[in-house]
Amino acid sequence: MKIKNFFDKIILALAATIIFYFAIILYSDYSSIDEKNITFDFQYIPIIIILMIVHTLVSSFKFHRLLQQLNKPISFKKSIKIFLGGLSLALTPGGLGTAIKSVLLKKQFNYSISSTFPIILIERWTELIAITIIISVLMMWSNFLTSQIILIFGILFVAVFGILISKSKTFTSIKKIILKINFLKKLYSSIDESETSFKILMKKKNLFEIISISLSTKFIHLITVYLIFQSAGIGIEFFDSGQIYYTSLLIGNLSFLPAGVIVTESGMIAMLVNNGIDFSLASLAVIFMRFIGTWIPAIAGTITYKFGFSLK
Repeated sequence: MKIKNFFDKIILALAATIIFYFAIILYSDYSSIDEKNITFDFQYIPIIIILMIVHTLVSSFKFHRLLQQLNKPISFKKSIKIFLGGLSLALTPGGLGTAIKSVLLKKQFNYSISSTFPIILIERWTELIAITIIISVLMMWSNFLTSQIILIFGILFVAVFGILISKSKTFTSIKKIILKINFLKKLYSSIDESETSFKILMKKKNLFEIISISLSTKFIHLITVYLIFQSAGIGIEFFDSGQIYYTSLLIGNLSFLPAGVIVTESGMIAMLVNNGIDFSLASLAVIFMRFIGTWIPAIAGTITYKFGFSLK
């Protein structure tokens, strides 16, 4: 599929999201917020922006370390640039559009796509592992039934995916399927290269390091989410805010919709309302949160990709 087609689908996802947000705004009664004399506290914005920058840098470092584990070293500055470029296609099902990073690595450093594509899958997988760990830990303080149910599905998905990529039989089966499809036969030899990369990245020491970095990025985001709630005047406990956010985010990830749009927002708003937060206030906070945490990074990634790389 051409890169242009990816961007076309992102535009459709963006349009659908805008319509959804607009519908929420029309449905919401923001006069109730005025009546309660609730105002947005902008003093949190600088801290939120700093935390998002730190989050991006740590995530870029994770990508950098994955490359080093595969003995494909590049400068950290280049890693940041390529990581940001990958965010241009983050608004794709499962975030798999970020595989554009493998294309960028091929163009910039001639690293084969088949050897670096496993990095993108390990990135996404370890993020889900970190989310399930955080939800599990937060249950010690805020145990929501919704979180329990979603956590079970999250753990099952993480476990099944981990088993599949760690078994040689998986790659053998893929090769057998490829041999039966003429236009895919040229990919046959690349499967062995991908399997080798997976085996390296799945080593206990390497995996522990990447999961640890993933946990640190999620903790940074946890603080950011809490501050966004506070800035919107939502007096919710720190642990509750994290549980609501990551449960909704996990729902969105498992839906495999682009960036989990609509599903993530709906889940978060519903959980906030169930915890006594006014619908209008909850929807306002969630839209702002998604704008800061999802759409701004995607826009920054698109700008980086557009002006930082020349791919034909």
